[in-house]
Amino acid sequence: MLDAMLAPMLLSLALQVVTPQRANTIVAIPDLATPDRGNAEINVLDYQLELALTPPATAIQGFASINLLNLKDCRELSLDLHPKLSVSNVRVDGLQTKFSQQQHKLRILPSRRLKAGQEVRLEIQYGGQLAQNYHSHGDAVGLLGDGVGLVAYPEPDGAHTWFPCNDHPSDKAKFSLAVSVPLGNIVGATGVLNSWGMNGGWHRFKWETDKACATYLLSLGAGPFFAITRPGKVPIIDLALPGDQIKVAANLASVVDMVPFLEERFGPYPFERYGHVFTRRWVGGLECQTQTVLGRMAGLGGDQGLLVHELGHQLFGDWVSPGRWQELWLNEGGATYCEWLWEEQRSAKNAKRLLRSWRRSTINLARSKSSHSLANPDPEELFDPELVYNKGGMVLFLLGEYLGRDKFHATLQKWFAEFGGSCAYTDDFEATLSSASEVDLSQFFKQWIYGTDIPQVTASMHRVKSRQKWKTKVTMRQNKKNWFPFASQIKFQSKDKTNSKTLDFKVDEANTVLEVLLDFKPDTFTIDPDAIVPISVIKK
Repeated sequence: MLDAMLAPMLLSLALQVVTPQRANTIVAIPDLATPDRGNAEINVLDYQLELALTPPATAIQGFASINLLNLKDCRELSLDLHPKLSVSNVRVDGLQTKFSQQQHKLRILPSRRLKAGQEVRLEIQYGGQLAQNYHSHGDAVGLLGDGVGLVAYPEPDGAHTWFPCNDHPSDKAKFSLAVSVPLGNIVGATGVLNSWGMNGGWHRFKWETDKACATYLLSLGAGPFFAITRPGKVPIIDLALPGDQIKVAANLASVVDMVPFLEERFGPYPFERYGHVFTRRWVGGLECQTQTVLGRMAGLGGDQGLLVHELGHQLFGDWVSPGRWQELWLNEGGATYCEWLWEEQRSAKNAKRLLRSWRRSTINLARSKSSHSLANPDPEELFDPELVYNKGGMVLFLLGEYLGRDKFHATLQKWFAEFGGSCAYTDDFEATLSSASEVDLSQFFKQWIYGTDIPQVTASMHRVKSRQKWKTKVTMRQNKKNWFPFASQIKFQSKDKTNSKTLDFKVDEANTVLEVLLDFKPDTFTIDPDAIVPISVIKK
């Protein structure tokens, strides 16, 4: 637990500052998963929250000061807020204001008409019981109790269950969270610990971030946690449940090495710190900004794939967030790709096994004749593991093989540099990668990302003996309108299987011809001999 000796150390680590981010981006809010969440007519600049919690009880008292930019002339403002929370007072620019609550909306009626481009300050006093059974896409979301503490698990639209907000990923904002809890509890949240103090029987922790954060990524953990600090260029603070601190200290130690590993490939870690907070809830992980949530059963053993996946999300999803929920594959595909990168340097065999599992998912989706592509997931199955995770990771792997690994990672660094701190869309991703790589990726995106099929390849081999060598030609044909770019290998083998040769190749057009001189007579050829690429090959 945080005591008088540990508090200054935690504070000194957390106060390390990173340069401020670029200005908040104003975007409209087309929605997919939660059509009643979010307000496209406002852009929140910052939230300043003052909360009182008594974990593990699920009561909350809160005061929210919200600065926003009004985007349209109007007489009414609206925010998302769960109906279990009751608002007692609202002020607009310091003036007492009428308001009403209707289902999940807080409607605010200023005394005068608001102009487009006008900055507005809202002050909202509220309280009540935190919703514990509000489900979104199968999981309970919100600030959830587990019998020990309270941990925020907000994706996709659970933030409004504990504070009034514009609960949509496209409206990122700066945050300040001052949270008071009874003595014996500590609080971890997004950003850096700006101040800590005691007043009577209460601790007050104030966490702040100048890095814009989507509401579904705001982290908060309050309870009798043990703080485990891991100093370094990027300070790491883990909050372990009572009795778990030794296992957490040992089993999550590899994250210290994962940070520079990902930095080498994608550029500098973008936030003030990193770490994890544990819950006894039956969940896996959630990539809240600077402080990932881990379910105790899933994370206590130090699962390497889970840990690097959630760390990867700090870039894929947190630093560059989805402009709408249709873009979820950029989050999950990118984090899943990080799993493979980490596994590849640990075990080539296991890394290949992981790719084959993604391949099966991609083929299964094509065979199912689903109309949902990476860029257009099913709103009812937004987190479909075969699609946004496995196929998403597969497609990024294929893109890396197609461009070349080093070039691909260099283009991703430019992607993060251009869109870091804001939101983006799939067409932004295509445009940035095409420009940075100087390769037209329109056909790749058309087929692999906007399409639902896999390559159907008809292949034939012709060989002629020439001066003790065999001049061998393989022709691969695809449909001229719907051909897939990809890179793979081809393996030639003699009839007695004593001679073989494997070559790399890349498909850049519907019909691809490979010509090679071999020292032996090839009897068979195999495209993609390691069974990695999701393709269907018919030999003729």
